[in-house]
Order: sequence, then structure tokens, then C-alpha cells
Amino acid sequence: FGSVGGVMFIAERLASSEVARVKERVVVGRAAVGQEKLEKFVHGVVDRISGRSFSLQAFGASAATLPLAEALESVLLAAAGLDLTKDQVVKDCVALGLSDGAAAVCGSVFESRRDELSAVAGERAAAVAGASLVDFDWSARMIMSSDNVSTVKEPVLILTLDVAGENGKKKQVHVELNSAQFDELLSSCDDIASTLQRLSV
Repeated sequence: FGSVGGVMFIAERLASSEVARVKERVVVGRAAVGQEKLEKFVHGVVDRISGRSFSLQAFGASAATLPLAEALESVLLAAAGLDLTKDQVVKDCVALGLSDGAAAVCGSVFESRRDELSAVAGERAAAVAGASLVDFDWSARMIMSSDNVSTVKEPVLILTLDVAGENGKKKQVHVELNSAQFDELLSSCDDIASTLQRLSV
């Protein structure tokens, strides 16, 4: 496996910039949820991944808990898509900045709900493969700092894509991009436009 900043396993699925962003969010949110509430919180993150309701307010200020929830969502989905073991998930969680105890909780929740996470990861992959873009919407957000970390401020772009599968069924896909990923997307779109223009001549 490759390694990005000590993260050995999910780095196979996430770009280095995404791994760095996950690390920053763990730093912002890791102190917001106490050890005694962590297992319930991680189960709530899995509920959120599966489309069920999950109230962040029950665990403290959403400005601090939302970054941690989003970081764990990225980690758990990447781990499920790669079919990682519980021990591999624990090691990556420690590398991302969680304590040994917190990482062990994440690994246990991952193992107990592996089938559910794998199903969602597969559905999201299938939603993109063979699909065509029908419409899209966007919004910009700012990930603000917490009381403990004053330097973490990150603008993000949220894209909502309406895509139609080969069977005509429509589905929404949500994509979150940081500044570097957005610049990369724009560059790719420019390359696509140039290629299409050459082909149409």
C-alpha cells in the first residue's frame, strides 16, 4: 500500500489533498466529542452515510462536530470501498490524529456495520458509472475554526449533481471539493472543452 502522511490504507482511495483535509477536520473535532459518547457518535455517522437522520447538536456545537463527522464519513466509506480490515481502519484513524482508544472505537463500529457501509459505497460508485449529467447546483461554505484550533479555515464547494443512469432513473450525487480540487476540476473541464472543440471541427 502507498502512504500519505503516515496514512497507509485509505490513501489508496483518497487523494493526498483529501487525506490532508480529513486530518485537519479530525484536529478540529476530536476534542468536541467525549470518549463516553464517541461510539454513539460514530454509529450516528454511519446512519448519516446511509441517509438516516443524525443530530450533531446532541454532541455539542456543530461547528466543531461537523468536521469530525465529515472526516469519519470519508474514512469509513473509503475503508468499505477498499474492503479494509478492522486493524487497518484503526491504524489509519491513529495516523489521522485520533487517540488509540478513539481509533479502536471507530474500528469496532466499522466492523459491526461493514455490510451496510459496503452497500452504500457500492451504490455511490454505481450511481456515477454509466450515468449522464442532467442538471447541477452548487453552494459555497467555509469550514471555520474551533475554539481550540484558530488556523483551520477552509472554503469548500458543494456540488449537487442530478444524474440519470442507463435505465433513465435519476439520482442526486453530492460532491464536496476544496480549493485545490476545484481548481483541478476546472482544469479538467478546460481540457474536455478543448478536446470536444477539436473533434467538432
